[in-house]
Amino acid sequence: MPSSLAAASVVAFTCPSEARDGKPDTSSVPQGKPRHTIESLSRGHTRSDGTRWRSASASRAFGLALEAHPYRDATLEGPGPEVCRITTDGFDCVTFMEMSLARARRRNEWRRAPSASPIGSAPDVRDAVTFTRYRRGRLTDYTSRLHYTGEWITDNVTKGVVEDVTSSLGGETCLFRVGYMSAHPERYPALVANPAFVDSMRRIERAINQTRHTCLPSRIGVAAIESQPPEAAI
Repeated sequence: MPSSLAAASVVAFTCPSEARDGKPDTSSVPQGKPRHTIESLSRGHTRSDGTRWRSASASRAFGLALEAHPYRDATLEGPGPEVCRITTDGFDCVTFMEMSLARARRRNEWRRAPSASPIGSAPDVRDAVTFTRYRRGRLTDYTSRLHYTGEWITDNVTKGVVEDVTSSLGGETCLFRVGYMSAHPERYPALVANPAFVDSMRRIERAINQTRHTCLPSRIGVAAIESQPPEAAI
């Protein structure tokens, strides 16, 4: 079953900077050997009876467990070809959401083949993040990453990762107007190094702008969403 995703989830992607929706930041990724590993972050991620949390409660529980970790800008960026980068000592808006969601999901929901590795191992989490971070779950190059929040939601609803329940909370049909990346390619090292990617991003932005989305009007506000009862945990 997919995790529920309301328009409130956009708040989870909102950074205290311009990192959201394709806009770059100055990198402050931690240097040196990380203090935490994916496995160590997973410890204690169980219910009081010893069983694992699942679904929305798991995302919430793991997100709370990351509260003490610092905010880090540009954790997805790095030199060379696109790879699925995962940090454990600091998170930006995107990686915080991705890690919480990946840890909440069961392996058989996104793995294509059986694996002897335990749920929560580094390979499992990396596979889960790759599946959610890239269009149709496939990493090909920089432009295959879901840079814009609106496309991330649409693509992951299509993949069955999440369910968009915005309309049930009073959401209304809206159109997005994105275009920052193709308008400012000089701010993205990957676009500077690969000028052909700029045209690809322009086509992607055009498709996003032609897709109808569901958004919560400002009159409803985040507080009204937060007061909604959460899904029952299994």
